[in-house]
Order: sequence, then C-alpha cells, then structure tokens
Amino acid sequence: AAATPTSAALAASSLALAPALVPSPAALTPPPLPAPVVDTLASLSTRAQRREQAELQAEVLARYGFSHISVAQSQGRWWVKAEPRRWRKNRMDAAGVALAAWLRGPAAAGAPVQLVLTSLGIPVLSVGTSKDCIEAFKAGQSRCGEQLVLDWGVDTLALEKQLASVVWDVRDAHDQSLFPQIEISPSASYTVGTEFGVFDYSGAVSTGWELQLAKGLLWQGNYTHLLQESDDFQDPNSYFRRVGMGEKTALGANMLNYTRPLVDRLWAEVSAGQLASNVQGQSVRLTWSTPEGRLRVSDTLGNYKLVGTNKALNPHVLTARYAAVPGRWDMILSAGTFLNNDPGYLLESSHRFGDGMVRFFYRTTGPGNEITPYKRSFAGFNFFFPIGPKESVPIGPVTLRGRDRWSVGVETKVGMADNYIEPGYGLFPAIRHGLLSDVTDNDRADLGSIRANLYRTRLMLSEMIAAPR
Repeated sequence: AAATPTSAALAASSLALAPALVPSPAALTPPPLPAPVVDTLASLSTRAQRREQAELQAEVLARYGFSHISVAQSQGRWWVKAEPRRWRKNRMDAAGVALAAWLRGPAAAGAPVQLVLTSLGIPVLSVGTSKDCIEAFKAGQSRCGEQLVLDWGVDTLALEKQLASVVWDVRDAHDQSLFPQIEISPSASYTVGTEFGVFDYSGAVSTGWELQLAKGLLWQGNYTHLLQESDDFQDPNSYFRRVGMGEKTALGANMLNYTRPLVDRLWAEVSAGQLASNVQGQSVRLTWSTPEGRLRVSDTLGNYKLVGTNKALNPHVLTARYAAVPGRWDMILSAGTFLNNDPGYLLESSHRFGDGMVRFFYRTTGPGNEITPYKRSFAGFNFFFPIGPKESVPIGPVTLRGRDRWSVGVETKVGMADNYIEPGYGLFPAIRHGLLSDVTDNDRADLGSIRANLYRTRLMLSEMIAAPR
C-alpha cells in the first residue's frame, strides 16, 4: 500500500513551490504607453489647468464690473475680451480697472496679456502688457525693459482679425447684455435775464434705458417726468410754451441703433424710431478719422417727421473736428442743414479738464421751417460733466447710474436789439448713446487723447489695487 504524505511534508512542499508562484517586481510594472498617448494626456492636463485659470480670471473680472468676458491663452500670451458694463463714463477708467483685475487673477504671473475692451460687443480699445509692466506703469514709468509699459491699439478691424484666430478657453461668461442699463439725470429748460424775468425754469427727471439686442445693436430710450416749474412755464399760453420750451411728462427717445466699422477707421451708424417726443424717423451717420485720430470727419443725414403734423425734417450736417491739443482742446466746425431745416454753420471750441468740458460756440442758421423762419445768430457756452459716481450700481443683473454726460449752459442772440428766446435754431439730431458718444468715448478714443489721459488709468489702477475685490 502507498504511504500517505504527512501534513508536515505537504507544508514543506508548498513552501518549496511558493517562490515560483509569486511574480517578480519587473513583471508587475505595466508596459510604457505609446508616445502619442503620453503627449495627449499631457496636453489634456495642461488644457484643463489653463481652462481653470481662465475661469478664475473671468470670475475676478466679473467682480470688478465687467461682463461678456472671454479668456484664452493663445499665441504665447493671454487674451481677455470684456465689456466694461459698470464703467461707462470714461474708458480710460475702465482700462485701469481691467489692469487691476488682471493682477488679482491667477494668470497674471505667467505670460503677457492682451486686454481688449468692447462697446456693444465690438472691440474698441486694446492694451498689451504684462505683470511687471503693469507694476512699472503704476510706479510712473513709461517703459518696461525694451518695450512700452502699455501698448495701446484702437484699430477695430485689426483687433477683430486678431481675436478671430483665438481659441477661447472661456467664451462670453457673465453675459448680461439682455438686462437693461438704467441712467438717471435731471432735465431742465430755463431762461436768465429775459424780458419776462431774471430767471424762469422748468425742471424734470429723465430716466433712460439701454438694452443690447445683438453685437452692435442697441435699443435705447428715455422717459421724462415733470417735477417743478416757475409761473411763466406753468401757463400753457405763455411765450415759453408757445415757442416749444419747457419740460413735460412724456416718452422722449425710443429707438434702435446699429453701429459697425466698415473699412479702416470708417464707421457707420443707422438709427430708426423716435428721436424725441415729437420727432420720429431715421438717420445715417458716417465718421472717419486719421490714424492718430487728430482729425475726425462725420456726415449725418436724417429723414424725420414732426409727430401730429407729418411735416418733414431733413437734416444733413457735415462736421470736422480737429484736436488742436489732443485730449485737451478741440476745434469743431459743423455746416449744412440742421434739424429744423435751417441751413447754416456752427463753430465750437471745446476745452477738457478731467471728466468735465466747457464748449464755447457761435452759430448762424436759417431761415428754415415755421420753427426757424428767420436767419439768426447765437453765441454762448455749455458745461459738460458726468452725474454720480464713476461706477454703476448693480441691482442684480441690472445697472443704475447717473448720466454719463450732462450739460448746462447759456446762449444769447447776436446782432438783435431784443433778447426774446428763439429756440430751435442750429439743432443737431443728437443720439444719447451711439457712435459719437459711446464708441468714440465722447471724443476721447483717439491715441492722442489716450496718451493725454493716462493719468486716469494709473489713478484707477492704484485705487483698485488699494481696495481689492
């Protein structure tokens, strides 16, 4: 009979076989991945990190008052495109805030950046810089190594071409274009030193709105509510009321505007709707400027009707603006047929100081329609200034601000013995927000004006760094 193995013998044989059953460390190491797979994984990891930085950078810009934000790292630099939604009064202020917001973000320590500010989604201002150059600019320096601390660009078509090649890591974040922006200001008619008294007035409050419907397309309007007026304005049969002066509770402007660059430095604006409570129609405006922006020429053509009478108003005004001292002193000549069909000319001299401006003028127009039946000359001056703080107040996705640019002034007739007020002469079909205001930053968007107002950008940069968000 065969012998049965003992338990001790079985244990010994198991121990003897154990080394052969356990794999070696070399056998546990997986084979290396193919090089293309390794490169793909590394690229995905880098892209994820880059996207995370871009998202964080967009969040910072949103906290600082920007909307419609796109961020990418491309062509060896960071690219940022944003709408300064809460910084509408001065684009140089908005640039300073954008620089401060960039420094606060996680991407600032890396590659240089190209910051692009937009108006209704259209790029209107670009600045190329880096973290070290921003710090040098803040310290008052003009150069950063071999380059300028800030490299400005205002060529919209060139900017659009550059941006078209950028692959965005974050696109159109914090888009608030379909939420209104509300603008409040006083509205007043007044007379000083006339045959009717030392001072008469009619005061109201004006509430305006803007709503971006698409790139370059804006719906805007305003509503005026009468608050208080002197006795001579309260009488509906008074001279002031008979000649069309005085405020009233009514819907004012209510229109659509479309703005677009056509070719190099040539812009077009088309508007349709209600220009004022008693004027409706359409207008086309073209503007062209020299490369530095020192000379700007515009042509405004309108086709309007007086509400209730259907009488035609056909203004056609050519305007030339020359910056005698860029950013400080402009000379302006306008000639043609003005709003009330009165032919003539308007000569202006504008002088800037900070956000304010004083404009002296002389104009001769007429005869035109029944509102302007004679040839008349006027001289006077206007002060222009913003109302309220620099930054709009956010109320959820809606913003509230004072008027970007409000004016007050006086004028008198020239060459006449009487001083009876005769309004309506030399009126320009002005649009509150559009090509000659927002796009041109109220005539501060040329390179000469940018250089003259760099102190504004530096001041806002310092303020925002001192009070981070």
